[in-house]
Amino acid sequence: MSQQCERGKASAPLFLGGLITAQLTKGLVQGQPKLEQIIAANPDKYR
Repeated sequence: MSQQCERGKASAPLFLGGLITAQLTKGLVQGQPKLEQIIAANPDKYR
């Protein structure tokens, strides 16, 4: 009786990876102007 060990890899359909990438990109694009406003309001804190 032969047993195989689990490789610990996560698998997901290809479209799911694309969807996650799209959501991350959308979040970064929306967050960038807000981040710039925060830094502009207090530049000494972020140097």
